[in-house]
Amino acid sequence: MAGRRLVFRPRVLTNAQKRRLIRERDGDDCYVCGEAIDFELEPGTPGGPSLEHVIPRKMFGRDQPDNMKLSHTQCNRDRDYAEIGDDVLDSWRKQTRGQA
Repeated sequence: MAGRRLVFRPRVLTNAQKRRLIRERDGDDCYVCGEAIDFELEPGTPGGPSLEHVIPRKMFGRDQPDNMKLSHTQCNRDRDYAEIGDDVLDSWRKQTRGQA
């Protein structure tokens, strides 16, 4: 098959798959407030699960599980991204390298 190129396409996960993977990795508590998330509620409802980007997408954070935590939808909406402290960045870097 001369002339054909193989193109690598990364596996795209649905939000439900991302939530499941992150829940297995991190547990059931909200990344922002530390309280338990009610996974019986629909995603998008105030107490329901939401995918929180550690490094926000608007700051060029990846839309992948290694840059995500679970939070309540309302906590995610209320969080101020004006500044991300060095402690948060350092913690995220250590975790993604398996050093946390």
